[in-house]
Amino acid sequence: MMTVQCLNITLSEIRNLHAIDEYDKFVRPLSYEFDLERNALYAVIGVRTRRGTPWLYAAAMTGERGIQIVPAVLFRFDWEEVPSDWRIRITRDGNIDLTPNSLAVIEDWFERYVNGDSTIIGIVNREVDRSR
Repeated sequence: MMTVQCLNITLSEIRNLHAIDEYDKFVRPLSYEFDLERNALYAVIGVRTRRGTPWLYAAAMTGERGIQIVPAVLFRFDWEEVPSDWRIRITRDGNIDLTPNSLAVIEDWFERYVNGDSTIIGIVNREVDRSR
């Protein structure tokens, strides 16, 4: 399991962010709030790069089990090893996904999750429960 702490709730709060131009391609305005709670802990059930910038599949440690994809720069990380049951996959568009086996084998799992696929929601909920 990987746990991170939310330090910032918008990209505009971060100073000296070298990758701001890349994030700006995905997040407008940079003051957009990602429905995160400052200083709260989040369980990470995966990582994705988008044009070289890291994003997290994250769920709050308390409350509902739902996940969202959020910029990794909003969080503080302590050194942790990648869980042994996670797999790396290079996507068709050249991005990198690092997720548990249960999700790594499913093409477009996050899109299916967002679209309400009950099978994918069940798998994600089990991964979130396991991460808490």
